[in-house]
Order: sequence, then structure tokens, then C-alpha cells
Amino acid sequence: MIVRGIVVSSDEKKICIKCSCHDACGNCPNHGNCPSDSILGVLSPRREHILKLYNRDNTCFRVFQIVEVELPDSFIIRSSLLVYLVSIIVSIIVSVFIDCVFSNEFVTIMCFILCIIAQFFLYRLLAFTDVKNKIKIIKK
Repeated sequence: MIVRGIVVSSDEKKICIKCSCHDACGNCPNHGNCPSDSILGVLSPRREHILKLYNRDNTCFRVFQIVEVELPDSFIIRSSLLVYLVSIIVSIIVSVFIDCVFSNEFVTIMCFILCIIAQFFLYRLLAFTDVKNKIKIIKK
């Protein structure tokens, strides 16, 4: 995923880039109304995103410089598989085990639902710390 943006502020350690919500979330069904603080950073009410990223290469950026922000597609696919596919498989395995132990359908269904919810919170914590390290800033 590549999104064009404009440098708002820059120093040796951090860089702030403003991206259009239309560019960043154009294909997403939520259109920027997601509750997460992942790649898109803080959602402002003006339909734009402010990305606060680390300037790992100590590259000099000028204010109002046009840049491209890139997140590898492999990272997006891997994260999607982790969140959706692995969550369901682990929840099914836990549910089958609980069903064998308790033999109660209500307990099995509740464990399945609680397992999926717990995994989403766990993956959310794990994924958001890693996203900013995967983003590349390309000068235009």
C-alpha cells in the first residue's frame, strides 16, 4: 500500500506526514472511521490522517515536501491471516477441547466467543507496536 502525503513537521527523530483520507482509506469499507491507531495514525475531523513516524534514516525532510508512505503488502497479508485465520482455528481447537471436558453446548459457545475476543485484543496490542517499524518513507 502506497499513500502520498505532505510533510507537516520534521526533525532528526520524528516526522509528521498528512495524508488524505480518500487516498489512505479509499478501498476500505470503514472509510477512515476505524477505531484503531495503526498505520493511519490519528484521524482528524478534516478527513485527513496525520502519521507520526520515526525518522530512522535521519533523512532531511522539508515542510510541505511531498512524500510517499509505503507499507509492504506482505505485512498486510500476514497480519490479516494472523488476525482472521489463526483466530478462528485456535478458537475451534479450544472449543473442541472445552466440549470434550464439559459436554455443555452453552459453555462451548461462550468459550469460542471469549477466545476470539481475547485474541483480537492480543493481536491488536502486538500488531500496532510493529506497524510503525514497517513503514517506509520515500521522497518524491
